[in-house]
Parts: sequence; structure tokens; C-alpha cells
Amino acid sequence: MSYASIADMTLRFERNDKELTRLTDAVNMPPTTIDTAAVQAALDDATAEMDSYIAQVYQMPLLGCAVPGTTPLQYKAPPMLVRICCDFARYNLYDERATDQVKELYKRWTDWLKDLVAGKAQLTCPAPPASTGGLAGVPVGNNPQVGEGVKYCFEERIFNRSTLRNYRLGSNGGGTNGARGYRYGQNRGGGL
Repeated sequence: MSYASIADMTLRFERNDKELTRLTDAVNMPPTTIDTAAVQAALDDATAEMDSYIAQVYQMPLLGCAVPGTTPLQYKAPPMLVRICCDFARYNLYDERATDQVKELYKRWTDWLKDLVAGKAQLTCPAPPASTGGLAGVPVGNNPQVGEGVKYCFEERIFNRSTLRNYRLGSNGGGTNGARGYRYGQNRGGGL
């Protein structure tokens, strides 16, 4: 499911200049209709790209914002994600012909999503229900905005330059097996 709908795209980009019609109608000249399948594909691609960031911070699928007065309680995408999804889909529809403004919006929202992952931004809802505390989803871990992130724990190295310094190839305590006795790395173009 996309964070934005074709209606959201139409509201934003089909005003007087018929931008969606120009970008999607490959049949009529001059363009006269919106190819809704192309717009939906661009929205789905935009959502997938956004999820690659959001999934690092919130459990997927994203819960969303509760719609007040609905029984049973219904959810919708946070307004910020609707806006980003529309701009990403617009960028996708332009393909290689994107204007500077379209490219700038794409870069701006990509940076915002990176800030979300880094804990510098947060998804919130306009009228937060008490049950979710205003968050648009269930955080990954206890608190992704403050969390410590992924930790790696490794044992101390057993073999390193210091412990291998006195190691001799073929030496068996006293070299009784006819070992050459040269240090590892000698005659090999380098050492440890």
C-alpha cells in the first residue's frame, strides 16, 4: 500500500498546468488523460524506497495516524509521508527529465529520511491518540530516536603481530624435524 494516493498526486500536481497528464499520457497528442496505472506504479516505487529508511526506525508495516471518530479505529499515513511520497513519485514520473526543482525536492526528502534514521527527525501525527503517544508507528527497539543502534561484540584477537612475532614455520620446539627455521613472511615479499 502506498503512503499517498492518486487523488493526493492529482491535488498537488494536476492544477492548471496538467503536470500528471503531460507526464503519463503516452497515447494522446496533446495529452488529455492521466495514466493512473503509471501514477500508481510511481507511488508504489516511492513507498518502497521510503520503507527502506523507515524500517530502520519503525516496525513495518507502519501503524500510521489514527483517524479520530472512526469505529473501529482506522489509520492513515502521517501527513509528512504523504508529502514525501508524492514528491518521490513525481521524481519517478519525470525519470531522466526531472527539473531542478523536482531534483531538489527529492534530495531534500532523502536527507530528511536519513535524519529520521539518525534520530534527528520523528514521524508524528497531527492529533495523537493517547495509546500511541503521538508516534506514527511502533519503534524498533525501545526508543530508536535515542537508541544505541546495532552493536558488534568481538572477542579479543588471539593472533596478532605481537603474538606471531616469535612464530617460526616448521619449528617444533627445537626444529627436530628438519625445519628451515626462517620467520614467517621472510622470502615471501613481506612480513606481518
